[in-house]
Amino acid sequence: MITPYNAHKVIASILSYKSDLVLLKKTLSEPSFDWDTLVELGSRHLILPTLYIRLKQKSLLDVLPFELKEYLEELTNINRNRNLSLLNDANEISRLFQTHKINHIFLKGMALLSANYFKDAGERMIADIDILVDTKDIDKAYQLLLNNEFDSADESPLHKYIEHKHLPRLIPKEGLAAVEIHRRLFNSRKTNHLLPEDLLLNKQLTNGVYIPSNKDLLQHNILNWQINDKGYYYSRIGFRSAYDSLIILNTHQKLSIKDELKNSYIRSYYLILSIFFEDIELDSIKTRGLKLKFLKYRLKNQILSTFMDRILNKLLFLNILLNRFYQFIMNKNYRKDVISDQKRIFKLLKKPRI
Repeated sequence: MITPYNAHKVIASILSYKSDLVLLKKTLSEPSFDWDTLVELGSRHLILPTLYIRLKQKSLLDVLPFELKEYLEELTNINRNRNLSLLNDANEISRLFQTHKINHIFLKGMALLSANYFKDAGERMIADIDILVDTKDIDKAYQLLLNNEFDSADESPLHKYIEHKHLPRLIPKEGLAAVEIHRRLFNSRKTNHLLPEDLLLNKQLTNGVYIPSNKDLLQHNILNWQINDKGYYYSRIGFRSAYDSLIILNTHQKLSIKDELKNSYIRSYYLILSIFFEDIELDSIKTRGLKLKFLKYRLKNQILSTFMDRILNKLLFLNILLNRFYQFIMNKNYRKDVISDQKRIFKLLKKPRI
């Protein structure tokens, strides 16, 4: 059975632009190779179509077991068709917003897909269509979509007590993906990284769709994983984010990693990536050492890794609980809404934290 650390290494080799193809083929061709662990990890990171296409691009599909090859091919075809449909939706929204002079940019996966970063439209799994809209235009943008075949998603009665980074999700009456209209990029209002007004000022028009500048696109991809998805808090790698970063860096080779390493989130991100990807070269930078050794040790030691994740999870949950408890005591209206929403809350509390 392949260890989690080695499974991470194999996935990185498949995604990488600089991996040793001979060694990779030899590893994957071993009769005892544990494909189940690889597929489970790839599924958890939402990169199964990416793995299939990267193996195809490296002419290594012949190493896949026949049934797995058929499954991944079918999954990738479904994802490709879905993405092409989402691309049409994004183009329609883009035309609508441009007609009504709404200052906006598409974010994350949809920005990458719209700008043809992927050689194959099935390469990236996309959950929602994320759009950052200027504060002065945000209500107008939301209403426009409501008037054009979208419905507002049902929200918890507690939603109004927290200013989320995006408005309530918009569900298409006929489309495949929800739309999230963002007022800011990060969950916390205290985060000063990548201010919305700066991204909108530096935006670029690509294939008729507004997306962030190359530098902003890369930084947002990194910081979204590190801050919103808690990658920095848990010291975790996210392979979908990692591959997005690799493809941006490979497309725009003038973008420099070294220029961004003063930011602790970005430095930590590249440090973890450098453990697995030869594409990320940090040898000349004093960011390696004890932290890197500890990260490697933790990744190789599953018991330690699980224990630390459980502790960090409980601390995070406790912090949220304390904040909500304070509001429950001090705010009568919040208390009333919590009581009315108790079934959903208890259901969430019963979910495993890992």
